[in-house]
Amino acid sequence: MKREIMKTHQSRGTTRCVVPLLVICLLIITGCSTSPEISYIQTQGNISSVTWEQINTTQEIVKQEENIDQLFTLASLYLQGIRESADPSLYEKIKQVMESARSLEPDNNNILFFEAQVDLGRHLFSDALKKAIRLTSASPKTNYFYGVLADAHIELGNYDEAEQALEIMINLRPDFSSYSRIAYLREIFGDREGAIEMMEYSTESSIAIPENFAWSISELGRLWSISDKNKATQAFESALNTYPNYTPALMGLAKIDMAEKNYQKAITKLEKALSILPLPEYATLLADLHEKQGNFQKAEAYYKLVDIGYDRIEASGTDVRMERTKYRLDRNILPKESLAIAQQLYKEKPTVFVADLVAWAHFRNGNREEAKGWIKKAQETGIQNPSIIKHSQLISEK
Repeated sequence: MKREIMKTHQSRGTTRCVVPLLVICLLIITGCSTSPEISYIQTQGNISSVTWEQINTTQEIVKQEENIDQLFTLASLYLQGIRESADPSLYEKIKQVMESARSLEPDNNNILFFEAQVDLGRHLFSDALKKAIRLTSASPKTNYFYGVLADAHIELGNYDEAEQALEIMINLRPDFSSYSRIAYLREIFGDREGAIEMMEYSTESSIAIPENFAWSISELGRLWSISDKNKATQAFESALNTYPNYTPALMGLAKIDMAEKNYQKAITKLEKALSILPLPEYATLLADLHEKQGNFQKAEAYYKLVDIGYDRIEASGTDVRMERTKYRLDRNILPKESLAIAQQLYKEKPTVFVADLVAWAHFRNGNREEAKGWIKKAQETGIQNPSIIKHSQLISEK
């Protein structure tokens, strides 16, 4: 199949995402107001000082006057707060803000846009897709609506449709959001060099907002880490210089330490990351590292934190079946139950990553022939994901 958007572009001026699911709001949307039903953020938590000051200011404005523009601004800031703090409770606050906005302008498309962003953040991708189709049909010239459409299609495994959405998006407006999403799609199709090229464009376009720049340069570091550890290290360090204590950069550096068997350095970085954001993936890596070193008591404590973390996220309304099942299969926990969950997930979203999950589940259940078929399906796009490659090697061994 000819994939025009997958080709290298000749000009930086004419051309996600772990997609960045929550990035584009802060750059493009401004505005919205509030109502008595909104439960405002009271404490800063892990939100940056700059964002927290903007949230405080906007909340005060909204309390004084119901205004659609200020309500949208507040929703954008809450989304940015989620990116910085990983606090899923903020999704509910965004929904409250949109209820207030709907009471003012029930037909405003940006209400549906923010609600779709909440769906994406909670991994409710089919719901997000329905909203995105409505948005792009109602307003076909609004480029950031196509970002939501592309995100939903990618997460549902509809890669051709995602490509079409991104082609329209970038033609309407080449920017940080379109570059980063194209980078992710290129990565899925095994074009690492093309993905790096697009993330370089994205990084250049994100300099104005420190967290966006830190995310972009950290993604570059992740892509480079496969082939050039020095470039990857420089990228992660650049992220930390721009946005101190940025946890994805800390994790990236920790993984490089792990690859070089500098386990104690990796533990120090991951402990810092976990203290900032209590995410299950940081606790998982810490548990694995302590287990490697024979510190089984510490490892067990961190494994408990993983389950607590997933429970907390799930309680917020976010679907974590994919992440929790992968975590369990990696440790050969509940393989039969995990296989059933993986098969159901593939019915819902037939992505290369879920195909890999089904393959891994079959392997853990001793179904090697079934696993071979599924791992082949996971590699149909040419993806060079290290985890998928590792699973393929293990499944193919005799």
